[in-house]
Amino acid sequence: MGVKLYLQGGLRIFRCPACTEVHQINASWTWNNSFDRPSFHPSVLVRSSDGENVQTICHFIVTDGRMAFRDDCTHKFKGMTVEMPDWDVPG
Repeated sequence: MGVKLYLQGGLRIFRCPACTEVHQINASWTWNNSFDRPSFHPSVLVRSSDGENVQTICHFIVTDGRMAFRDDCTHKFKGMTVEMPDWDVPG
């Protein structure tokens, strides 16, 4: 099992297989200090928009390196639980 996230400043950064982009959370989330099987609390909610309208909702819980996507997601991973993708840690 590879590294699932890396730290940059006060942020925990990881890849999202549903959005095919990077998400980040700050130090206010509880983290189990694992890079290969991370768990965060509370859930992570990411909304992207075109400036006026919400286009995508990505809402998930991370437990032991697995992302459980909630039913309010607007992408194809809605309701699914998947392994977090490995991260090629920069530098």
